[in-house]
Amino acid sequence: MQPNNIPDDGVEQMNDQTVSVGGRQIQAVTDAENALGWVVYYTVGPNFLVPREWLVTRSQELGLHDSMLPTETSPKRAFTRTSTRLTDEMPANYLPPDVEANVSRVDYSTFNLEIIDRRDGEIDSAIIGQFNYDGGDIYYRLSSSIPEHMEWFRAAQSAFEVLYEDMKMSNMGKDVRKMIREFCTHHSTSVKMRPAGAVYFVPAHYEDELMALKQMLDEINVEFKDHGFSASIDTIEVIDSPAKRELIEAKVRDNLEVAVSGLVEDALDQFSEDQAANAVVSGLGQELASIENLALEHNTLLSAEISVREALETWKSNVRGDNRNLVQQIIDEVDI
Repeated sequence: MQPNNIPDDGVEQMNDQTVSVGGRQIQAVTDAENALGWVVYYTVGPNFLVPREWLVTRSQELGLHDSMLPTETSPKRAFTRTSTRLTDEMPANYLPPDVEANVSRVDYSTFNLEIIDRRDGEIDSAIIGQFNYDGGDIYYRLSSSIPEHMEWFRAAQSAFEVLYEDMKMSNMGKDVRKMIREFCTHHSTSVKMRPAGAVYFVPAHYEDELMALKQMLDEINVEFKDHGFSASIDTIEVIDSPAKRELIEAKVRDNLEVAVSGLVEDALDQFSEDQAANAVVSGLGQELASIENLALEHNTLLSAEISVREALETWKSNVRGDNRNLVQQIIDEVDI
């Protein structure tokens, strides 16, 4: 049940310019000197490991919620990630010139160690061993009796064990990249500025979280990146103006229509009869309400009138026959 001072649209009036949406106080932008928010884009290469302990501690110091952190690396995932980096970690002096080492993954729990020999002017490859992960245990199998192969296998095993322990206690660049994407798509009401690519508009009232993430990425880049792309979040301030409001409003409507159409299309695939239709419709309420929060926050920011219901009506106009009736049923029965 909503408090008496919150209207049915979920927006609680605080004063002439400030409202509370979903428990967050939002300042409506009315002064041309103010910023609507930021266009944000980010680059995070995969080639670094961030100790999990550092990531958790620094996140808490910067005031970021634990739910924003990437998940811990499981032993099986650490095994897979180690296999993809093992060749780069091997000392070069264990193999003669024109002999290369290669790791070929069989599946997510097994990979082969392969030698590629070009010393005779021809390419001769041979699998000399295998690493296997099974329920938390790792098994090593050497299948060559050639001394230089055996020496290289032992070196590979030692390098693997060091890197594997690091992997279990760390997060990779791809985890950090996902953390930023999760902030844009789930921990804020940011909107995509283009269909493909990591470019978002982040509303002004997420400044604390955004700047904390930006600072964290700057520190990661300095302390943990050894090569490859820099880890960075870049921001471009969007100053309030009629043209910028129109641009952002159009992007919000686009994002809303994409989100709604995806949900409705999935729902239509499940419809078979009236009873099933009722069950599907009732299951859409929470997801559509979450999308509606995107509209509410940007309505406050832009002084606009955007809604999930409007997106549903637009979507309904693009379908025909029974599906159109089913979309109307969603509009009638879902409380948004």
